[in-house]
Amino acid sequence: MNQGIKTVRYPMQDMAQSKALFAKLLDVESDLDSPYYMGVKVDHQDIGLANFKYYLNNKNNDEKER
Repeated sequence: MNQGIKTVRYPMQDMAQSKALFAKLLDVESDLDSPYYMGVKVDHQDIGLANFKYYLNNKNNDEKER
């Protein structure tokens, strides 16, 4: 059992392609799936794909509204 790091997040730009690749490599279905994040659990290890381009665009829009 993993006693160290519990969650690993990988930054992605093309979420559709990355989701397909990770689903095939890990042979699992996502636990959490959205336009900006996909999460899976493999042997007590959480693995996430994060679309930082989506996050940065929305963050910039939020800052403009302030």
